[in-house]
Amino acid sequence: MFDHLDDQNPPEFGEQFHDRVVTAAQRRQRRSRWSVSSVVLMPLLILGGLALFLRDQAGELDRIEVGGLTPAETNPTATPQDVEPATTAGTVVATSAVDDVPPISTPLNILIVGVDQRPPDSVVTGSRADTIALVRIDPERGRVGVLSLPRDLHVEHDGTSGRLNTFTADQDLVEVVSSVLEVDINHYVEVDFDGFESLIDLVGGVSVPFDTAVRDRHTGFTAESGCNQLSGSEALAYVRSRTLESIDVTTGQWAQDPRADLGRIVRQQDLMRRVYRDVLSAGYSTIDELRLLTDVVDDITVDIGLDLHGLRALFNAAEVIGPDQVQFYDLHAGLSADATADGSAVLVADRATMQTAVDGLLGTGEHGGHDENAEQTPGAVDPRRVSC
Repeated sequence: MFDHLDDQNPPEFGEQFHDRVVTAAQRRQRRSRWSVSSVVLMPLLILGGLALFLRDQAGELDRIEVGGLTPAETNPTATPQDVEPATTAGTVVATSAVDDVPPISTPLNILIVGVDQRPPDSVVTGSRADTIALVRIDPERGRVGVLSLPRDLHVEHDGTSGRLNTFTADQDLVEVVSSVLEVDINHYVEVDFDGFESLIDLVGGVSVPFDTAVRDRHTGFTAESGCNQLSGSEALAYVRSRTLESIDVTTGQWAQDPRADLGRIVRQQDLMRRVYRDVLSAGYSTIDELRLLTDVVDDITVDIGLDLHGLRALFNAAEVIGPDQVQFYDLHAGLSADATADGSAVLVADRATMQTAVDGLLGTGEHGGHDENAEQTPGAVDPRRVSC
């Protein structure tokens, strides 16, 4: 019926045209297969890139020899085949792929120190411990304990005496803390202030409520009454505050927290509790977890027995335990003010109070933590009662 529409002189395409058509079809088929394969392989490509990035970042993690540590039954580190020999700078390069790291299975005691790195042009060089805490991660009991130590705590070691923060990682700090508390310490982690700021900013800040407006003219910290979302720099100013003032709403006068460094410890523990709650409640994926670590790796120093895999194992153990099983301890009840022979102000702890705190940390005591009726930081809301 449609024969009259047919071309009476159809073109002859020949074998060359046929070959071009077949080749084009095969090319389209290959492109289609590659498109599907790309979708399937993309997670592997991303993880492969992260593995290389992690390897590079692991090389930037400062690992140092620290005296006074007691080897743990099992160290939370990469397997020997995953680690290249240490360089002269004391760092290693992890080579294993990015995957889930099993949490630790036995209790570990980690001395965590926040340090104030002196600027290069400072008359005083080096760094000094600004915050000192012994952390026990106990997966067997399903709990985490944090014992904060005043930096002005009076200690004696090898015939010398002085403030606790006059000792450093390479100058017997671990030995001193271990001896004073009579507790074995398995690992050492040091974080400078840049790392603290970065961590707070990475998790989106931290919310802290206050009953009244507060300020510290030395650190520059200010906050209004109510819920305040603190950035990394604001959180640092808050936890460093030793002269925090709160306003009396009836008189309009500012009153300084009389506890100085002890009040600062309460604020530090308050913030630690909030950050710990926020981080562990977020349910971070492996990639998120790696980002947290790799973004602050430049600001962390650990003992030679730890690497990024070990830090992840500690993080995972704390995540499994959960934020509701964290208990904080201090020596406040048994501290008294004193002075050294050269006139330096120090804090002296009585042995009974110290033992009670240590028993609580190790899980062998009845309590030893915060007194629920203890006086709170002026202006600050009890974190057990209020969230924001």
